[in-house]
Amino acid sequence: RMALPNDPCYLMSRTSCPEPYNNSPLFEPFGEEAKFTINFQGESHDVVVRFSYAKDEARSKPNAGATAYGKHAAKNIGISIVRAGRELEIDQSMVIQYDPTERWWGVEVEFPPALDELMGVTNNKQSARNFTEILAMVERDIDSLAKDGKSLNQVKNELEEEGDPRGPLLEIAVFIYNQLNVIRKLLKAQTKGMKSNERYNTNAEKAATDITDERKQHGFIGTSD
Repeated sequence: RMALPNDPCYLMSRTSCPEPYNNSPLFEPFGEEAKFTINFQGESHDVVVRFSYAKDEARSKPNAGATAYGKHAAKNIGISIVRAGRELEIDQSMVIQYDPTERWWGVEVEFPPALDELMGVTNNKQSARNFTEILAMVERDIDSLAKDGKSLNQVKNELEEEGDPRGPLLEIAVFIYNQLNVIRKLLKAQTKGMKSNERYNTNAEKAATDITDERKQHGFIGTSD
């Protein structure tokens, strides 16, 4: 028997996810995929970032996390790092470990083999060390960077001055951080609005407005944002 694929973003049909989402996606896309063009060693390469979050119907049941599909999603928490169509790892640097709601979002970052050195791909092709370090740095330090009044470009320039080639990865990591803040607020509004679609829409719109204001105050916004 052929093994069914595991899709951490839950956007595929016919996967290993339990019923009723084995034949239809558990999540839906969040916005359009974002494409970052990186110049590395004299050539341009694209890094594509995709986001997803649980469908309303999947979370409409009381204690949806205890369902078979909810337990399945709990095993796929994190940012899926994909090299040329093959997943290397699921990184949890930006996961809020104590919050079970984290199972209801998905992020996929896909890059070509030409960026192996920049991403820090290990010899066994099991991880992208440089990128995961940047994700962890943003999660850990973004608030202190904002308090210091540093912009994204300033931090990128500092990395370049130090001979660190990972500056372009910083912009991607900050973009993911900001988008996850939006998704988390929408997920919170999603469960609050179970009894009223009108209330859900209001909460969702307010979440988007709040995070936009928050990001303006942060002063940490890339050109792709």
